[in-house]
Amino acid sequence: GGAFGENMYKLERRGTGTSWSFVLYLPEDGPFRIQNVSGVTITPSALNGNITLTASQPIFKNSHVTGRSLWRIASTGQVVTEPISGDNVFTDPIRVTGSGDARLFSIFVEGTFVATVTLQFAFDPGGPWNDQGLDWTAPVSTSLNDQQDGQIIFYRIGIKTGDYTSGTATCTLSFTGGSIQGIARANGFVSETVLNAVVVKDFGAITASRDWWEGEWSDFRGFPSAVDLFEARLFWAGNDKIWGSVVDAFESFDDNFEGDGGTISRSVGFGPIRVIHWLKSLGRLMFGTSENSAQVDAAKMDGNSVLGARSNSFDEPLTPFNFNIKTASSRAVFVDRTEQRLYELLYDLDQQDYKSIDLSVYTPDFNQVGISQIAVQMKPDIRVHCVRKDGTVGVLVYDRLENVIAWVDVVSDGASGLIEDVAVLPGTVEDQVYYIVKRTIDGGTERHIQKWALEMEAQGAALSKIADDFAVYTGPPTSLPFQGPLSHLVGETVVVWSDGVDIGTYVVDPPGHLDISPLLTSNCVAGLPYTARFKSAKLGELQGIGLLERKKVTRLGFIAKWLHYQGLQYGPTFNELYDLPQVEDGLTTPADTVWEDYHEDDFSFGGDWDTDSRICLQAAAPRPCTLLAAIAVMESVEGRRGRG
Repeated sequence: GGAFGENMYKLERRGTGTSWSFVLYLPEDGPFRIQNVSGVTITPSALNGNITLTASQPIFKNSHVTGRSLWRIASTGQVVTEPISGDNVFTDPIRVTGSGDARLFSIFVEGTFVATVTLQFAFDPGGPWNDQGLDWTAPVSTSLNDQQDGQIIFYRIGIKTGDYTSGTATCTLSFTGGSIQGIARANGFVSETVLNAVVVKDFGAITASRDWWEGEWSDFRGFPSAVDLFEARLFWAGNDKIWGSVVDAFESFDDNFEGDGGTISRSVGFGPIRVIHWLKSLGRLMFGTSENSAQVDAAKMDGNSVLGARSNSFDEPLTPFNFNIKTASSRAVFVDRTEQRLYELLYDLDQQDYKSIDLSVYTPDFNQVGISQIAVQMKPDIRVHCVRKDGTVGVLVYDRLENVIAWVDVVSDGASGLIEDVAVLPGTVEDQVYYIVKRTIDGGTERHIQKWALEMEAQGAALSKIADDFAVYTGPPTSLPFQGPLSHLVGETVVVWSDGVDIGTYVVDPPGHLDISPLLTSNCVAGLPYTARFKSAKLGELQGIGLLERKKVTRLGFIAKWLHYQGLQYGPTFNELYDLPQVEDGLTTPADTVWEDYHEDDFSFGGDWDTDSRICLQAAAPRPCTLLAAIAVMESVEGRRGRG
């Protein structure tokens, strides 16, 4: 054994009978000690397989091998390679960033094979993946600059399903920028500067690196002395440290895993080292130490301190960002006595008390008419729906971690609609949001319970739910898709999305019929029209262009997802709006195109010289538009130019 504890084992069942066995518990992605801060470098001999690790100074011990220690090394630059002999096999991705020539990366395809090798890209390392438009049926050595300046794009290369016949294609991508963190497990001691190891996660280069991490557990460093399950994590503890696995992954301690489900790693004590003797899952995760000093939330038990690990709120789970040994806190949102301003009540660990934070500080008059009801939506992000006394809703989009506070007006004014109440039910990926809306239909007053469409249901597919108070038809092809389900909108003009196409507006006939002849539809959504508008703040203070200077916006570009080719208008005012260009890359965009990802060249804006230059954007149902960024080029009368 090492400094504490002993090597861990797990019990595995062999089939459905009575055969069981103990095997070593060997996580492959952590936990790791803090990053190396010395001048010592480690060099892996290969990207994968059985390799040697060579240190620039003596750091290795035989007990690193007997304890099967992990070593993580970050490369300078990125190289990924994969010998492929089958369908649907790709390399790991490389992450391409920067601008200009810095984005250039190399592509190598080697070997003897009968197959089509394809380059793919994505905006997230987990996909979804899209074909780049480059593929090869023979060995090649080439390079690519995607010219997507300022973007973070992931690339991989391999063989898609149905594109492989025979042979082996060794596919490699090499990029001088960025880094890949590879991991190897020691399996042989050669000297204090050389270890034999087996790669468990491919390295990104075979050059010396000062950026490395040693695993927490080995015969040299010791092993945990206590273990328990709590809130879908496997917790280990030893000496003064505690580690929690990734949620629902009891052998994963990947500290690069993002989000609340990530691994937890904490030091427990201060002053004299506390050896943790046991863990126990109760209302909180409890653990006992050999230190007798009383602490907050501590009690004496058999000569040991009993400490409780809790989140910032008793009813919140433990997370990497919400793990506190000694102090509890919680938060709430409320409307103050003016009925206009929204506050967050937050527990301050420094003050050991609650404090209120004004969430309306940047727009103090946004809810001036008064708030009558509020409901909080937690997924896909925090949104506080504030129903106002005039029948509209102010929605606060809120993320304290990313410092995002944005207010959005929601109006359901079709058929004189007034929103009266809101409710939120928990969902898996997205919460379910319901409004009660009072409308005047066919001369009478009605109240409708309306459910917000999920974001994934509003992306321009065959069935796309972008309309107000909509109804849905799915079934055999017909020109009469609604035989009654639109009774709540009799006499109203509705927009119609049919099989992936905006087919225009129609009037709902009694008793709720819709006739779209001579067209036929199998998937149809019909509802009240609405527009989504954005007006920028007063432009200026950009690369020397002042707020009160006469200037104009000369060019504008967008980065978007799920964008209808005519789904967004732009201009200096809402009375002077222009459609998106219908020609991209010299080709006319086909009618009814919905761009899954849009990042085309910027285009002429048509602005006027003014001290109050602004950018106005407008989208309208039922055409999808998810705008991620707008990039403007502005020019002053003196000829100064700025981009922002």
